[in-house]
Parts: sequence; structure tokens; C-alpha cells
Amino acid sequence: MRRLATSVLVLTAAVAAPAQETPAPVDYYGRVQPLLAIHCYKCHGADVQKGGLRLDVRDRALKGGDSGQPGPAELVRRVASKETDEQMPPKGPRLAPAEVELLRRWADGGASWPDRDDYWAFQPPRPVTAPAVKHPERVRNPIDAFLDARLDGTPVAAPADRRTLLRRVYADLVGVPPTPEEAELFIADAAADAYEKLIDRLLTDPRYGERWARHWLDLARYSESDGYEDDKVRPHAWRYRDYVIRAFNADKPYDRFLQEQIAGDELFPNDADALIATGFARLGAWDGMSKNPPQQRQDYLNDATDAVGSVFLGMTVGCARCHDHKYDRLTQQDYYGLQAFFAGTVRDVRPLQGDGHDPEFVRERFRRTSAELATLRAERDDLRREAREQIAWDRRCEVGVDGRLKISDDEVSRMADRLQPGRRDGLEKSLKDLEKIERFVQPAAEVAIRTSTPPPRTFLLKRGELATPGPEIPPRFVEAMVPPGAAVAKGRRTELARWLSSPEHPTTARVLVNRLWQHHFGRGIVATPSDFGRNGRQPTHPELLDWLARR
Repeated sequence: MRRLATSVLVLTAAVAAPAQETPAPVDYYGRVQPLLAIHCYKCHGADVQKGGLRLDVRDRALKGGDSGQPGPAELVRRVASKETDEQMPPKGPRLAPAEVELLRRWADGGASWPDRDDYWAFQPPRPVTAPAVKHPERVRNPIDAFLDARLDGTPVAAPADRRTLLRRVYADLVGVPPTPEEAELFIADAAADAYEKLIDRLLTDPRYGERWARHWLDLARYSESDGYEDDKVRPHAWRYRDYVIRAFNADKPYDRFLQEQIAGDELFPNDADALIATGFARLGAWDGMSKNPPQQRQDYLNDATDAVGSVFLGMTVGCARCHDHKYDRLTQQDYYGLQAFFAGTVRDVRPLQGDGHDPEFVRERFRRTSAELATLRAERDDLRREAREQIAWDRRCEVGVDGRLKISDDEVSRMADRLQPGRRDGLEKSLKDLEKIERFVQPAAEVAIRTSTPPPRTFLLKRGELATPGPEIPPRFVEAMVPPGAAVAKGRRTELARWLSSPEHPTTARVLVNRLWQHHFGRGIVATPSDFGRNGRQPTHPELLDWLARR
């Protein structure tokens, strides 16, 4: 991850220029399908096919409905009709004239409907070389070349002075300004590689991991409590936070970082960090007071699926939970196929291998707290034993006792309070306080998952409702992102982790470098960093994005 940050940081100027549009045939997946999804699928989709016409399946749509007319031609005639009994859609807003013309162009052009979606985000990053530029004197590295080629001679801002540059680098990498001494040292350093040495030094500064981990923690839905009304504290959530900080500071390769969070328990079972990392799947909100366990678990699975889609794929897969995505080639089968990888996961509490990277002060606090608890518990037991011995003969204890020697613990507690007023309450309060502390410092990994065997079956949920299951869905990758003839997934999270971290995966690397760019410069090359789909923004510099993704 650090090498990618270094590549980005050597940039000297960046000006986003609007992409030039070029004439192109009508793109079915990009322009036609969204119109059909909004205006037509309600009556001619997966659930209802009025007039025998179904428009969300290629063969059925091109064949047409009960009228016998070819689907595209009849579609255009109906949406353009002025006759009340023929026009479509019969209710609701009509298509705009420009939309009708778009459908007409599509139908007249042969109603092209490719078997695969050629949208750029579904294709692997292409090999790209830095372009030739008109002003080579302005180019210090390949990134400058990509940017300068788009500027096409536009004047650029003058380079920042050294003091300004220093403050920018400190703010970007460690989040604090340099000390006066650090500033003077850099300004006085006349070496040609002074800037590069500064970056290398800050990338190894522990504060670098602390600052940059927060960006990942935001993506991972990190929270130290469950949310909802109960909002129960998660005493070991900090272990995942510290794991992310360590990963950034250790320059952990991104493919390993990803694999640990998706399937660390399967791939690296003897690695404490990999076990902690699996907490990614269970960091979302959790309704601990739910009276509906099946729905509680489904909410967990939905959250894990949505998180994988937005964080790693950069796609709004959650839109396919209730119906096929209206803009991108993401189906309900894709959504529940991804979810099936997590069907066997169980929220788990298990001991870590070794000390789980506990700081020394945590281990010392645990030892001290354990000793104090043992002392207080022994004192409480002594008080109860003393009370039992006196209850048999002490007349002060007669009130509330029925004369038998067999008495309950509650009665003993009441008698102990009468014998030594306030002492029991003080002990109980101290015990409760210490037990709260113990929850936070005991050596365990609460934010972890494990796999149950055999995993439960996964069903497509009609309209996303647990009460209306459809066909069973096996684990599967997103179809539009898988090359033809690719191996079929068999269900373990290991497979999902390896697919996501493959060098040929179309979005994983692009999404990561775009997020790095976003946090360094304020806006990503794709301005919607968690939506690389058609409803998101298109890349301002697609060649640069692919060049960075293949680094």
C-alpha cells in the first residue's frame, strides 16, 4: 500500500478536465436498460409479464409478446403512441421525447443487446504507457505525463515553495504540522532527493498508520458499540482498529490485507492478526435486542454483502437485493451469490494465538485487575460465610427468617448487610466496576468469525423479504466481472478472497488507488469512490487510473 501512496505523492499539479464525448452506437446496458428498468419492468419484468412480454431477458424481449410483433419495434411504437388505449406506460410519467428517440435509434440499429457488458469497470485494467507531452520540462514522473497530456498546453501553477510543500506532506501523511526544528532541517537540506527522503521518513512514522487507518475504518463500518437502542459496547473492537494501523505501518501488501479480512481464519489459521481481521464481516450495526433471530442474521448477511460490494468492488450491489440493479449489470442472483459465501459464518469469540499484539500496559492492567478481583471475591465469600455462621444463633437475624436453617443466598446477603451495614454494597460495586474493566482488557478476540459446517443454504429473497424465499442460489462471483469459461465457485470464503485479490480483477485495484488519490487530493479520479457503476461519475483520467492500478 505504501508504494502506491509514494507514486501518488510525487505529483506536482493536477487539473481535472472534462472527458471528450465521441459518437458511439447506443449502449444497451448503459442507456437502454436503465430506461426499461424505470418505466417497463414493473409490468414486463421478472414478476409480471403483461401481454406475454418480458423485457428483462434478452431472448424473450427480442421475440416479443402475445401480439406477435418483434419486441423492440412494438416497444417503440407503444411508447411513442398518442392513443390512450395503446400508449405505454399506461400510468405514470411518459418517456421524454429524447428517451423515445433513443429507443428508436436502438431498435433501428438492430437492437444490439450483447451477451456481455463491455462497460469499462467490468474489464480488467489495461496495460498503459505514459503519453508523449508537448512540454516535457513540466514532467518529473509518469503521473505528470498523464496529467499534462490532458492539459494540452494550459498554464500550470508554479511549484509550491519548500515550506508550503512540507506542511502539505505532513498534513497528508501524519495529520499534524511539522515542528519548527523539522521545518528548518528540510528547508536547509540542499540534497536533490530531500523531498523523497522526507516522504520515506514520514511513511515509516507510526503516525502514518494512525492517520490513514481511519479512512479504512470508515469504509469498514468500524464502531465500538452495536448501535440500535441497546447500543451495547464492543469491548474488543479496538483490536481490529489496531490491526489496521499495524497493517498500514508495516506496508502490508494489499492483496494480503484483503484476504485476511475476507477469509483470514481459513487462509492463515495460525496468524492472530488474520483472525482479528475477519472482524470486517461483523463490524456493522447489530440489533442485540431483536426478538426475530432469523431476521437478525439476515440483516448481518445483508450488511456483510453490501460492505464487500462497496469497499472492494466499488459497486452499489445493495441495489440488487430486492430486484436486479436498474443501472448496472448486477442481478439478484449476483447479490445472493455473493451472500452465499458468508452463509456459513458465525459471530465468534475465541482466544488469540499468542498475546494478540496487546500493548504492555493492557497486559499489566489485566494482571492487576485480575488480582484485585480475586481479592474482592475472596472478601465477599468471607463475609457470606461469616453471615451464615452467625445466622443460626444471632437474634438480630430472626426478622424475616422462618426458623429453618436452610436459607437462600439472598437471605444471607440481607443478614450480612445487617451485621456490617454498607460493606456488602461497597464490595459489590467494586466488583462490578472491576468486571467492566476486565471485559476490555481480557485476552480474547471478540471481533472474529468462523465457519459452520455444513453452511446453511442461501435463497434469492423476492423483494428482499425473508418471508418470500425464491430459488436456492449457490456461491457465485458477479457474472459481469468474470471472464467466459471461468471456474465456478465452490463456496468457501477463500475463493472469494482470492478472486477479489486477483491481479486480473476488474475493480479491486482501481478502487484502492482511486481512494488513495481521493484522500490525497480531495476528489478521486472517479468522484464516486464506492460507485464505479453507470450511475456514478466516470473517470476524468481513465488511462492514469489503469496505470496506477497495475503498479
